[in-house]
Amino acid sequence: MTDDSVINRLVGKDYSICPCLLIGKSVNIFKHEFSGDIIRIYNLDDVRNVVEEYSGISDIRDGVLVLDGIGYLSNVGQNSLLKFIEESKIPLILLSYRDRISPIILSRMKVVYKLWYPVKSLNFSRVSDAMKALEEKKQSNRMSESEEVQFLADNCPTLYSINQQAGDKFDYMNKRMISIMCSKKGNL
Repeated sequence: MTDDSVINRLVGKDYSICPCLLIGKSVNIFKHEFSGDIIRIYNLDDVRNVVEEYSGISDIRDGVLVLDGIGYLSNVGQNSLLKFIEESKIPLILLSYRDRISPIILSRMKVVYKLWYPVKSLNFSRVSDAMKALEEKKQSNRMSESEEVQFLADNCPTLYSINQQAGDKFDYMNKRMISIMCSKKGNL
């Protein structure tokens, strides 16, 4: 199935692919598109309440029972939910941001759909290069402390760490410490 076809089918009330499990970014997309009720289950008591309330029922208002938080349940909680999944007469959609789902629950799903969150590639600068870029940026415009921290986080977290460790309000120790560290060939 293509990227959005699973979510489009579920939102379009095609529950022939249920029970199904959505993981990761697909949960956010589904929640944005779905207009029915979503029941959050984060612990064993929540599981017991759902099982007690919906066992034996063959029809509900939205036509589907959506359970959120499956990945947060302990193994005991997931095992308690297993029998309900197997015997449920109503279509089930399980949602989990986390990838921590019991293999037994996974095996009971008709469809498991997972979308990855984008990962930012990390390409940090050397300390000496980051220092030069920071000085140029400070000279060209006045930077607030939060802008400086953001610049360091994006370009060279090591330099931020050094600044914090030196703890010199007037910057003398920072510059001295960094110049010593950068003067050794091949260092930072």
